[in-house]
Amino acid sequence: MDTTENNPMPEPLPTRGQVSAYMARIGRRGGKKGGKRSMETMTPEERSARASNAVKARWDRYYEDNPRPTKARKRKPAKKKARKRA
Repeated sequence: MDTTENNPMPEPLPTRGQVSAYMARIGRRGGKKGGKRSMETMTPEERSARASNAVKARWDRYYEDNPRPTKARKRKPAKKKARKRA
């Protein structure tokens, strides 16, 4: 029995929004497992490096919105060297 004879209209393709929602659900499911598993397999040094990169990224984003104030630096007068008297 041919399905095209019974149903002359093919199924409509999913919309872009439907595909996006489906992919988000699938990715979220994998993401929940992936973080825990990667932490179990990483060495303490690798975990530390990943955490440092995350902190740096957060501060970089902060300073994009809140630039550091620049201050004029006071120059200290040069120290005079003691001269030996002969």
